[in-house]
Amino acid sequence: MLTGNIGISEYEIVTNTIVTDSFRFKETTANCPGVKQVIGGGTFINMSSPRVATLDSRPTLTSPAGWTASAGETGGEVGDWSLTVDAICANVGF
Repeated sequence: MLTGNIGISEYEIVTNTIVTDSFRFKETTANCPGVKQVIGGGTFINMSSPRVATLDSRPTLTSPAGWTASAGETGGEVGDWSLTVDAICANVGF
């Protein structure tokens, strides 16, 4: 028999943006607060150049729950850019 609240409640989006600079590789994580679990996420490259690409975008594998992403320059002079990661977090009951 199941007890307690079943389902998803109190979702929120947690955002983290890594510093804007010309470093060729960036990785950052948006962590869920408290006991909330990550139920989704994504990443955005803050640069219009086609020479920066997302390399990885996934849930974190360790506590705290969150979303991790990385991106890198694919060649040529790119200039300054930053990486934003969003984690969709919620209370999850079973």
